[in-house]
Amino acid sequence: KQGLSGDIRRLTLWSAIDGMPFASCRDVKPVAGQQQQPALAIYQPTEIPFGVLQPSPNVGDSRAYSIVANAGEIFLYRAADGSGMRMEDGSGRLLAMVMGTEPRFMRVGPQVDAGLITLALLGIDLLEHDAGMMQQ
Repeated sequence: KQGLSGDIRRLTLWSAIDGMPFASCRDVKPVAGQQQQPALAIYQPTEIPFGVLQPSPNVGDSRAYSIVANAGEIFLYRAADGSGMRMEDGSGRLLAMVMGTEPRFMRVGPQVDAGLITLALLGIDLLEHDAGMMQQ
């Protein structure tokens, strides 16, 4: 099991109107003696843990991620050509789609938290950037 996150916020999603945070992400601390892939803990604005964004252990494809939360899992799959991504809940319901890389276009389904989807996409960018830096 992973430890809770570090003290440094790596990402914060802020309100454009009043400057209040919607959510934030911090690195997940590795458990001593266990090798694990980098992950980000997602926190609610009240600093209560919401879930963990990590490479998906349930999919053999390294281009898949998941958000594991008390309310269930969200799966994020990158297209084979890298040009987009789709997000689904545990029952396979499409939550959102991202098309393109520069610029990106995001479509979010009804009753889906667009902030969470945005934070997850930025978090994946950060995890992949960190992984690339570690390989150099």
